[in-house]
Amino acid sequence: MRFLEKHHRTLIACALLLVLSAQRDTAMFAIIFALPLFIWFIYSIFVVCAKPERRAQQLVKVAIWVIALSLMSAIHWHRSETARHSADDIVLAVKQYKVEHHIYPANLEVIGRDSQQLKRELMLHYWFYDGKPTLLYASTIDPFDKYYYDFQADTWILHPD
Repeated sequence: MRFLEKHHRTLIACALLLVLSAQRDTAMFAIIFALPLFIWFIYSIFVVCAKPERRAQQLVKVAIWVIALSLMSAIHWHRSETARHSADDIVLAVKQYKVEHHIYPANLEVIGRDSQQLKRELMLHYWFYDGKPTLLYASTIDPFDKYYYDFQADTWILHPD
């Protein structure tokens, strides 16, 4: 109970950070915390070095923030990796279809994928127009950024907005 009393402001601020920026497409909200946290970390270095009586308490607060930021980063890294892995599976299926049928699939249902589910879960879109396939999915960190797959260059390209 004493821990909560001593660190309740830090815990509330960390919880707010996680609520605002650990959800899908919300990592950009962490920017709101960036400058105040940077200044606070500099201040913490001063407290740890110059005020030995407050050193332990300040280091606990720093540790709480480091854990919260690490958790938020891990959540977004996992989402990003999962989205890319799923999108890479689609790319492989589209390429395999092209090898077998000498044309790209007209839609994802042709290769056994549910395009509506992929739109809901990954914001992944595929279309075939004018002889060219287009595959894209939204960044899991910033909803305005998109990754497009270039089938000619065989690579993903980030298109920031």
